[in-house]
Amino acid sequence: PELKDNRLYGRGSCDTKGSLSAMMIALSTLGDRQPNATIVVAASIDEEYRKIGARAIALSGKSYDAAVVGEPTELELVVAHKGSVRWQIEVQGVPAHTSKPHLGVNAISGMAKVILALNEHGENLASRTQPLVSPPTLTISLIEGGLELTTVPPSCRIWVDRRLVPGERPEQALAEVENILQGLRDREDIKVRSLLPALEDPAPDSAESSKIASVAAQACADIAGTGTYIGVPYGTDASQLSLAGIPCIVLGPGSIDRAHTNNEFIELDQLEMCVQIYRQIMLSY
Repeated sequence: PELKDNRLYGRGSCDTKGSLSAMMIALSTLGDRQPNATIVVAASIDEEYRKIGARAIALSGKSYDAAVVGEPTELELVVAHKGSVRWQIEVQGVPAHTSKPHLGVNAISGMAKVILALNEHGENLASRTQPLVSPPTLTISLIEGGLELTTVPPSCRIWVDRRLVPGERPEQALAEVENILQGLRDREDIKVRSLLPALEDPAPDSAESSKIASVAAQACADIAGTGTYIGVPYGTDASQLSLAGIPCIVLGPGSIDRAHTNNEFIELDQLEMCVQIYRQIMLSY
């Protein structure tokens, strides 16, 4: 880590070590003040992929009235964000020597038709507007196929990343794609299948009307002049906590634009204000 120009540079400084450190400092500075609620600070793991930490909290059987998920929101108040469902789709072909390709079935050629159909579906998703978040999306993010240069490829796989908006369910998104695949099977005689189970991470319900949102908004307004209710396109641990019925907001220092970058940093002024905001939330809830 490096301090320069009132910024702390370093990997994870804003995503999300800044939020975690602010929570820990806020809790440690309560002193003799006794909050009305029992405060738990959880340093959960694996938020970027399977959300194992948040999932364990949600399945622990313990009851929580609310949650503040630390992410770089520039001290604005995220009350809604997208979820996701991710899985693989495979096309099966028949291998043959490329000198006689008619003796085989090219799985990559079949997958090309699948990709065109899925891209069209992704474009149609843009019409599903939401008040707080951008429309749902479908992205083909990885592709793998073939054995060697002189063999007709017997298989091809793609990885699909489908972003969900509040109100959409993973099973709905999977069913829509399955209908597309079935149409290709019927029309093009393509041997295509989804490889399940998918990695499911539903979009949490909006927290606009929750007590934790109003308490946090007041703290943000008092200390930083922030606290606008917003929605964001990325996902957080709030999706898993929400499945357990826990009202969740997302709030923290730093900008999401700095996350995963070579020169990640966090503004020290925001970090200090976030400590005060978290502290006020702990005492006011």
